[in-house]
Amino acid sequence: MRDEELAKKLNQVQKEKRCLVILDDIWGKEAWDLLSPGFPLGQESRSKILLTTCNREVALHIDPSGFLHEPGYLNEEQSWELFQKKAFHINDPKFKIFKDMEKLGREMVARCAGLPLAIIVLGGLLVTKETLDEWEIVHRNIKLHLGKGQGEGQQLRVHEVLALSYFELPYELKPCFLYLSHFPEDFNIPTKKLVRLWVAEGFVPLKYELEGDEMLEDYVERYLVELINRCMVQVGVIGSNGRIKSCRLHDLMRDYACQRQSRKISSTYLQSLSMNTEMLSFPDKVVDVGHVVQGCPRLHKLHIEGWINKLPNHQEFSPYLAKLTLWGSRLAKDPMPILKKLPYLRVLRGWEAFIGKQMVCSEKGFPQLKSLLLRGLPNLQEWTVETGAMLRLCRLEITDCNKLLTVPHGLKFVGMLKELEIQWMPRAFKHRLEEEGDDFYKVQHVPSIIFLN
Repeated sequence: MRDEELAKKLNQVQKEKRCLVILDDIWGKEAWDLLSPGFPLGQESRSKILLTTCNREVALHIDPSGFLHEPGYLNEEQSWELFQKKAFHINDPKFKIFKDMEKLGREMVARCAGLPLAIIVLGGLLVTKETLDEWEIVHRNIKLHLGKGQGEGQQLRVHEVLALSYFELPYELKPCFLYLSHFPEDFNIPTKKLVRLWVAEGFVPLKYELEGDEMLEDYVERYLVELINRCMVQVGVIGSNGRIKSCRLHDLMRDYACQRQSRKISSTYLQSLSMNTEMLSFPDKVVDVGHVVQGCPRLHKLHIEGWINKLPNHQEFSPYLAKLTLWGSRLAKDPMPILKKLPYLRVLRGWEAFIGKQMVCSEKGFPQLKSLLLRGLPNLQEWTVETGAMLRLCRLEITDCNKLLTVPHGLKFVGMLKELEIQWMPRAFKHRLEEEGDDFYKVQHVPSIIFLN
């Protein structure tokens, strides 16, 4: 039968007979609108329909006059009891933790707003943290990114905890977790099949140490055990020997993994990216910038806008990066030792990119750089360009760096420099670069020197 014929037949059966129909996990209004022709509502039906959904608006859309049951959230003590079971693998109600840890733990649990999944995942994250310092780091991230209390945005609250847990994963476990999104929803994933797929995908380091008669699959199974201990993967079936025969992924975990995976696939081919750090929320701005940059291996152009307190390592940048803009980064540490190592960087632009006093471009640095814009460096007093740095530089602009006393002596050896533009700089800086000025010898080989404002 065609879909409409099947829906009509199903609808008629429920009118003629007394049926109990259960529809589990209806996520959106559109999903119900597609299914609704098959299910009669109201007085004309002798049947009962039970639907489950995470979205209250979906339930009201389906039947505004129907009975709506909303499970309550866990109270403070219930939340704390669940958290302890997951964070310490303790089922003894008499178990006590250190006072300082308990204080931090209760504050973090309170921000989960009584949501069991959020509490379980938070406990799985902290089970890997043994010291008070490690708990304080997680506490700062939780405090920064999770609001207080209940109300709207409960689904977002869970998503934020899942994201924090993902970012805390060791590097080698992240692709293993994301790979689980390839399996269908509510699917029991056979352990043997999964670990063999992980091996085939190359998720195992080339250097590993097997113990005794341990097989490679046994070694990789440790990855699965670690994900289970962190409460990111659920145990499915346990064999008679105590080993895990199958596992499964909570539907919200799977949704998060799918989102991360789709972003990863898209970013693989991305060549131009503009990002604002104020829009990044997990787990903090520094780590997010690194993760985003590292996830774009073919990037040619990158614009980073907003505050960051350190740059990613040069290995995390795309080797093809040709143009970089740092707008309002306000870096406390000189960025040049990292940026000088980018092999194909041709254009470097910045405004308030650096708030330090000294900047150094060392020998053999910036091998392909052709254009450099330094703008709005409020504290820069001394800029050093060593002999052999920026040998291909053609254009240099210095704007609004009011504490900079003079151009670097090393510019004298940048023979390809064709244009020097000076804007909004003190008059004394300008006079030193004019003919008869003390620093004219550094730039006398430059054909075009422009002073503005």
